[in-house]
Amino acid sequence: MSWIPDAAAGWRPDPLGRHRLRYWDGRAWTHLVADGTAVTEDPADCRRFVSELTVLLAPVFVVFFSGLALAALAGGAFFPAAVSGGFGLLLLVTFLRQPYLAVLGLDGTLTFRAPVRSVTFRVDDLVAIGRSRTNFIVSDGARTAVLGTFGGEALAMQLLRVRPELPAPERVRRRTEI
Repeated sequence: MSWIPDAAAGWRPDPLGRHRLRYWDGRAWTHLVADGTAVTEDPADCRRFVSELTVLLAPVFVVFFSGLALAALAGGAFFPAAVSGGFGLLLLVTFLRQPYLAVLGLDGTLTFRAPVRSVTFRVDDLVAIGRSRTNFIVSDGARTAVLGTFGGEALAMQLLRVRPELPAPERVRRRTEI
C-alpha cells in the first residue's frame, strides 16, 4: 500500500487516522472526511504525535541539575557543582537534539522536530519501524529518527495502518493484530 494511491478518485481509509475515510480526488487528499454516513470537512492537513515524556521531563531535569549545581557552588563544594552541572549540560544537549514532535502530513511527509534540528522523510520511502527500550525508530535506509514511547507508539501504529508491509516492533505488532 502507498501513501499516495495510484487509483481513481474515491473514498479511502484516512491516512492520518483522524477519521474513518478521507476523499482522494485522483491527485491529492482532500479535506472531505466521513466517519459514518455524513460527510464533513476536516481542515487539518497533518497529525501531530508528541513525545510527552520529553516535553514534560526535559525542563524538570535541566532545572533540577542546574539548581543542584548552584546550591553546591553556594555551599563552596566545587567538585559536586561541576559534576551536577556537567550532567545537567549533557542532559540539555541530549534534549535539544531529541525529537519531541513528529508531524505526519497529508502530502506523505513525516517530519521529526527537535529544538535544534528537524528531519523529514517520505512515508513511501520508509523501510523499517523499530523500537529501542524507550523510543520508536523509523528509517528510510539512509537516515533514522526517534520519538519517545507514548507519541512514538501512536505514530508507529498509524504508519502500520498506512504501510502494513513494514516490519513492526513487537509491542505495536501485538496491539495491531488484536
